[in-house]
Amino acid sequence: MVRHTPEPARVVFSTASFFLLGAFTALLGALLPLWFLSLSIDTNVAGQCFLAFNVGILVGTVGWTRLLTYRGGGVRCFVVASALMASGALIGLASVGNPMWLPPPLFFLGTAVGGLATGTSWLISGALLQGRAPEVLNLAGVAFGAGTVSVCVLAWAMHGRFHWGVTLRLLAAVPLVLACFAFRGRIFRYMTLAAPAVRLTWRETASPTAILLAVALLLQSANQWAVGGWLALYLPRKFGMTASSSILILALFWLALTCGRVWATRLPPLQERMRNLAWATAAAVIGCVFLLKTAETSGTIAGALLLGTAIGLLHPLTLRLIGSRYPYYHPGVLNGFFSLSLMGGLLAPWLIAHLAQPLGIEIIIWLPLISSILVSMLLAAVFVESKLTAHSHHPA
Repeated sequence: MVRHTPEPARVVFSTASFFLLGAFTALLGALLPLWFLSLSIDTNVAGQCFLAFNVGILVGTVGWTRLLTYRGGGVRCFVVASALMASGALIGLASVGNPMWLPPPLFFLGTAVGGLATGTSWLISGALLQGRAPEVLNLAGVAFGAGTVSVCVLAWAMHGRFHWGVTLRLLAAVPLVLACFAFRGRIFRYMTLAAPAVRLTWRETASPTAILLAVALLLQSANQWAVGGWLALYLPRKFGMTASSSILILALFWLALTCGRVWATRLPPLQERMRNLAWATAAAVIGCVFLLKTAETSGTIAGALLLGTAIGLLHPLTLRLIGSRYPYYHPGVLNGFFSLSLMGGLLAPWLIAHLAQPLGIEIIIWLPLISSILVSMLLAAVFVESKLTAHSHHPA
């Protein structure tokens, strides 16, 4: 069981962990245009990079977790080992001079992300079990978004002044600091990986509503990581924009997405969410049209802001519906949804790498355009089903 631990220290460690998770997951999108310039990689190699990172997350979530649990490792072991692996992977990635050697360090970085997500989920489980899920998840979303924006701003600030490897070496120092404080932190002293099992019935897990929510979660994650992974490369290839400008617009996209998530936590009750769902869908469609047709910098900025805000609004709507149907707040369930979102979403950039050549670079924007409409239709179906269920339980 997870015992009570000092709350301020728990908040600091969990915030730092989510910040790192955001930075690591946005790293590939910020580095792709730089690698295309310096390493001359093609879209197939970029797809292999996304795939290696994705497989690493799966290994870190499943295999890495079982290994450390088998050897008696606790939450401290997860955080320290994952942070050290992330630092080593970043240093190895900074030393790569041949594009064929990019996937191995990205695999280990993905493994570190999976392990760090597991440790962080257990770290915040106490607050979730105490009924503080909304504020904790809101803080986690802000910290995650701050990490995505920060790594893009760092890549933008360093480009043209230093080699991209310097950016990775500077970033490698952050998980080292986290590992040092986690190793000496007292909050991990009584935290183990034992917790009551979560029992879900077949009727709950195989219901049409659960399937709709799972598909909606995967589609909106695909939107997020497709744009976050390829936007900085799409803009130079589509409109001839410089790498620095495209990375800066990518940072604006992540900033808008984070603001959308924060805004979504203040949405009105269920009866008004259909209206917000319609507005989010319209914003996504308009943003995609801007990114497809507008060559002006102001138009691409407007498109990135609209699309980021829309995706940021749709994601919390999906998670809220999942939380209302499965109110367990178990750390294993939380980590499962988080890792599912990461792995499912990162498959989209890998798929884009194989579709960009036969269908054109515009597939990067067409995918979120179509997926946003599908997600809205799925969520609308769940909303209608929820209202019908409520009326059937409370007949007039």
